[in-house]
Amino acid sequence: KNVAMFVANVKPLLASGTCSTNCHVGANPTAGLKWDTTPDADLCKVALMEVNLATPAQSQLLLQPDPAQANGHPQKVNPFTNFQTAVTNWITAEK
Repeated sequence: KNVAMFVANVKPLLASGTCSTNCHVGANPTAGLKWDTTPDADLCKVALMEVNLATPAQSQLLLQPDPAQANGHPQKVNPFTNFQTAVTNWITAEK
């Protein structure tokens, strides 16, 4: 529903966190999650597979890179607050 908001606010954070440049890319992306998907509308669909629209805080897109979560995810977003806010706002706009 809100590809423009995703592209403006979430996609740059994925790139800055190396998610879309190191791990979740290419022919065999880590965990099957391909952050270098194009066009942007398709990338937004990939991201939506990692969100919980009913309870945004339970979205894997937020839980996996959260430094407070001991879940074994190798890349953490730190500081997390800006990422959390941008992703949560986008998820809310997708409802």
